[in-house]
Amino acid sequence: MNKHFSLYIHIPFCVTKCHYCDFISYAGKDDKIPAYFNALNREAETLSAGYTDRTLDTIFIGGGTPSYVPAHYIGKILETVNANFTLNGGCEISMETNPGTLTEEKCAAYRSYGINRISMGVQAAQSRLLSMLGRSHTFEDAQRSVDAIRRAGFDNLNMDVMFGLPGQTPQDWYETLDKVLALRPEHISAYSLIIEEGTPFYASYPNYEQDDADRAMYHYLLKLLAGKKYLQYEISNFASAGKECKHNLYCWDMEEYLGIGLNAHSFIGTTRFANEISLDEYLRSIQDKGNARGFEESLTARELMGDYLMLALRKTAGIDLTDFKASFNVDLMSVFHNEADNFIKKNLLELKNGSLRLTRKGLDYASYVMRAFL
Repeated sequence: MNKHFSLYIHIPFCVTKCHYCDFISYAGKDDKIPAYFNALNREAETLSAGYTDRTLDTIFIGGGTPSYVPAHYIGKILETVNANFTLNGGCEISMETNPGTLTEEKCAAYRSYGINRISMGVQAAQSRLLSMLGRSHTFEDAQRSVDAIRRAGFDNLNMDVMFGLPGQTPQDWYETLDKVLALRPEHISAYSLIIEEGTPFYASYPNYEQDDADRAMYHYLLKLLAGKKYLQYEISNFASAGKECKHNLYCWDMEEYLGIGLNAHSFIGTTRFANEISLDEYLRSIQDKGNARGFEESLTARELMGDYLMLALRKTAGIDLTDFKASFNVDLMSVFHNEADNFIKKNLLELKNGSLRLTRKGLDYASYVMRAFL
């Protein structure tokens, strides 16, 4: 029987490195772009031999800023993927972009390569906040980019925004949402700022933590987008009817996926593995042996169940108890009875229509709840 899976392609190059970013990405390494894409294409060709019995349902090109590199590199890696993997006829092909890196020519090229979903990092409408974040664009750049995306024929656009930023007022947040909604994206991803160790923000804001203002912004978001007919299908993700991100849903449903590129992660069967984290080591490994696997672990049944719960609880639909039993041949409530009962009593989880899911209150404590199941 043909199996379905997803592919993630990592492009680590950026215009500038954002102050909050802890992803493996680089600014100022444009001289590495040709060698990197040569390696990326070779890795795709080499790995594909192990997946001839599978069909790709989704492809996600992330970074970094994939739209920063010349478009023909994106075309070439997708050409390689098409030549070496079997794609579902309705394959969702998403690509991350940033305002200021898009042109009409690039957008038309992406469309010709088969990309059918664009995700754009906007983050805020105010120039002072964008500068504080280390972003290299203005909101006017975002508006021009949306025009180019639409003229190229894309009808599936996500826009990322952030709240809980240092110095961000409620009025800033309202203005950002109003301006983003005026551009009519089919999908909105809204993230509360998390400051990660090792980033410039970690040094600048050592005592930063979420507060009541952050939660008030989130609650305003939920009410506003519900009124605009956006379905909240995950803690931070909202979509017009039928425009949910299939790739992300695959990950939250703990379906199998393969990652190629620097530090790209994969999950196949019961095994997680990841590529080298050093750019030079990645390039050497691909040149020497055609793959760059630097980490691998096999998960126990208990670890798989814990990961499944952590991921599935992100979805507003929660965990279907019948699906859980079919996947693991055991009742969820028999394995996680203490954890589930504890959170149900605290009104953070609820059992409803055969599913275990976060309550409205539970959305504010999602990380706390998920950690308990791990």
